[in-house]
Amino acid sequence: MVRALISGLIVVFVLAGCGPPPLKKPVRVCPGKDSLTQSLDTLRWQAASAVSVYARGKCRLRYWVDGKDRDPGFDVKAWVNPPGQVRLHGDIAFNARGLDLGANEDVFWLAIKPEISTYWWGKWSEKGRAGPMRIEPRLVLEAFGDIRVEDEQNWSLSNEGAFDVLTKREGADAITKRIYVHSCTYRVWRIEYFNGDGVIEVAGELYNYKKVAEGFFVPGVIKIIKSNHDGTEDTFKITLKKITPKEFTNKGREVIFGRPKSGGYKHVHTLMSGIWIEQGRDIEK
Repeated sequence: MVRALISGLIVVFVLAGCGPPPLKKPVRVCPGKDSLTQSLDTLRWQAASAVSVYARGKCRLRYWVDGKDRDPGFDVKAWVNPPGQVRLHGDIAFNARGLDLGANEDVFWLAIKPEISTYWWGKWSEKGRAGPMRIEPRLVLEAFGDIRVEDEQNWSLSNEGAFDVLTKREGADAITKRIYVHSCTYRVWRIEYFNGDGVIEVAGELYNYKKVAEGFFVPGVIKIIKSNHDGTEDTFKITLKKITPKEFTNKGREVIFGRPKSGGYKHVHTLMSGIWIEQGRDIEK
């Protein structure tokens, strides 16, 4: 689980205060947790049960280039090593790493080619927002069980039908994040990140959970939707067909979860002092 997070997953059009999220199918309604502490302790126990995994599946990525939408479908592979390490490769246009998304304890990145030939990366310590990134690495981590709540005093708990709803605020009113947890299974169904205007900027939906290890379940469907400033939305949906526990050697972790070089990309964007800046070349970590 990565420290505070940025972090690339949901059904669209929900604004702050618009009620419970839409669900794929009816769910049972159970009594929620009695307190915020009980809720967070359960989520922390689940996170502590996470194991390293390797997964394969299909992905559908919809994004916009020069006013035209692109909608490629492709095979995807994912490696996850909790806490805080993830790598995802998408086979786009016969390039096995046409999409390269990853994160470790220090940095995160997203690279897509050939269509937009763009590479984004930053340090978690910068505490910036996703900005121009097409997919949120933070949400990908959270989808694989990397839910972290460190500043408990900024959170509150409420119940909405079948869900316990964890809400994070900055100051008296400004909502920055919401987590919807199914109160029967206590698995996360939806995660929302809000911008400064109180509107959902990026969100994720998690469905069809599969048991990987005792106390640890991974969603078989992960969907991310990111709202852009021009009114368009980028959608990223993974359907995992195979999820298995995976052991990583020290060398394997270095290779898989190390940030790749940005050579060969036309555009390189770096998060510096909380602001995304396009660089003419990669800069040192």
